[in-house]
Amino acid sequence: MLGGLAGVTCDAAGRLVVDNTLRVQSPEGRAAGGVVFALGDNAVLELGPLPPNAQVAFQQSEYAAWNVWASLNDEKPLAFRYTALGEMLTLGANDASVAGPQGLEALKLSGPLAAAARRLVYAARMPTSEQRVKAGVNWLQSPAKELLRLAQETRLNLKK
Repeated sequence: MLGGLAGVTCDAAGRLVVDNTLRVQSPEGRAAGGVVFALGDNAVLELGPLPPNAQVAFQQSEYAAWNVWASLNDEKPLAFRYTALGEMLTLGANDASVAGPQGLEALKLSGPLAAAARRLVYAARMPTSEQRVKAGVNWLQSPAKELLRLAQETRLNLKK
């Protein structure tokens, strides 16, 4: 990926090696310039890789933003700590799989209930109330429209 970037340390896959504050490391063992940060798929922690998923990058973004600000304001940077929040997969319009986070590993849902739970979690994580309401209304309309379509289709089949 970024293996050709001069003056920084990369792993075998070309990802930038970062310290626990997400600062890019140089071959001399110092952060590159002290103000270069990397996260997500472009970075690997010195301590080892994390799962290659969006929740890692999403969590890292908050730390990286703080640490950029801290580097510009002579404040102490925060060490990144990953918290596994579980996994959610869409398997179709009304089908999904949900596995609980750390401490709730036994929580496993599948099918329409998992799809509803997944939509609820995504709506709750929207940045503003307006976006949460729009997402919720949109997701409620989709199943309602499908139910109406099925009802009309059934009614037409009964008339035949």
